[in-house]
Amino acid sequence: MQEESWTVDGYTNLAEELEYMADGEHIEKVVLYRAGLAISCDPSKDYGMDRYKGYADIPFGEPLTWEEALPHIQSKFYTGYGTQECPGVAAWTRNKVLYLHEYDGSTCIRSVPRNPPRK
Repeated sequence: MQEESWTVDGYTNLAEELEYMADGEHIEKVVLYRAGLAISCDPSKDYGMDRYKGYADIPFGEPLTWEEALPHIQSKFYTGYGTQECPGVAAWTRNKVLYLHEYDGSTCIRSVPRNPPRK
């Protein structure tokens, strides 16, 4: 089970990263949201997102099927250190919750169990 995604060349797209982290499971729903500097400095400005093709057309906050989300998560973005260059994302499979994780400017997708067993 993958715990996080990382790219080799520093560029990827959300669709590839989500599919990798889903590890063969069907992605049931996807929600895209403003994240990173897009909300932390000034909510009226989307810092760094001008490089993300189609950013202005993203239906933020709406639960989308995988097929509906695909047109909005195909643009390449840089995963290395610096301003986040993609929208935030949360996605669900039968057994996982996938989410965008950013640490010190480096961006990846991580997952947690959707319904963890109680001990």
